[in-house]
Amino acid sequence: MIRLTSPQNLYYTLLCAGILLIFLIWSERAYRRQSDIFAKPRTLKLMNPYLDFRHPALHICLVTASVVLIGLALSRPQWGIYWAGERDKGRDIVIAVDLSKSMASQDSSPDRITRAKDEIANFAGRAKGDRLALIGFSGDAFLFCPLTMNRDTFQRSLDGIGIGSVKRGGTSYYNLVMEAARSFKAAAVKTKTLVVISDGDDTIGSLDKAIELAKKEDITIYSVGLGTAAGGFIPIVGKDVRAVLSRMRRALLFLRD
Repeated sequence: MIRLTSPQNLYYTLLCAGILLIFLIWSERAYRRQSDIFAKPRTLKLMNPYLDFRHPALHICLVTASVVLIGLALSRPQWGIYWAGERDKGRDIVIAVDLSKSMASQDSSPDRITRAKDEIANFAGRAKGDRLALIGFSGDAFLFCPLTMNRDTFQRSLDGIGIGSVKRGGTSYYNLVMEAARSFKAAAVKTKTLVVISDGDDTIGSLDKAIELAKKEDITIYSVGLGTAAGGFIPIVGKDVRAVLSRMRRALLFLRD
């Protein structure tokens, strides 16, 4: 397959070659008429041995062909097959991780929060070319890392969060979606993708409001559930130690509508 990188150069050269061809034919005929007036061809040959009247058409064709070939070279022809990999444009993804006390349950090895952070780190390593943001949420939501392609910055933010990083207890999906909407607006993105990693508890009862807000803001939400149906006990330190059982609540992992 042959491709011309600059085909306009060839077009201009062909135009010039056509004009040159007309000029050379006219010039050859005018020269012949003037030569016939001055002397016979044999006499002119004796006077100038380098004159050749036998092949004028050949001379004209060679000059014109030379100009055409120069134009072809200027058009930068390329041939052969070149394989070039092309990837999709990067996406903008906000990752939200549940930092409520129920994430300390050990029904996911070694516990839910550690497992969540490990999975987020693995995902960040594979999501090359995508901008990632990190939100931690419980009763409130906080943007720990805005949308960025810098994986070191994202990883440092991920390493720095844990249970208690967001002071208000409980779990509020409404506050999470509201914080995600603010982060998308600040980055002026077109497609809004929110990935939520949680055990499904919604202790503040804001689920319906969160769904409505996500629809209003045109946010596509994916959920990743952590924990088991059997559940696990939440470690509690204090004078009155009570065993609190936490199960993953699949019914509340609404986050893809």
